[in-house]
Amino acid sequence: MTILGKPIRYKLELERNMMEQAMSFNYLGALITSDRNANQEVTQQVMTGSRKKHLENNYSKRPQKRRKESLIPTLGEFLN
Repeated sequence: MTILGKPIRYKLELERNMMEQAMSFNYLGALITSDRNANQEVTQQVMTGSRKKHLENNYSKRPQKRRKESLIPTLGEFLN
């Protein structure tokens, strides 16, 4: 990684195997890029938060209501 300028690409060989240089990776939930681009990190965090909020609002409450409703017998169930 470099602090300023374009990222430098290295060729690293270990026991006759060429190692791949990653341009970006996740570390403890943060996106680390070789060009220090924060836009990708911000976009990723916003999308992750948006997905979590969507799941909480749409899916966490509905199954609980359905379970409660299914435990209460209907009049039709009593007559059968």
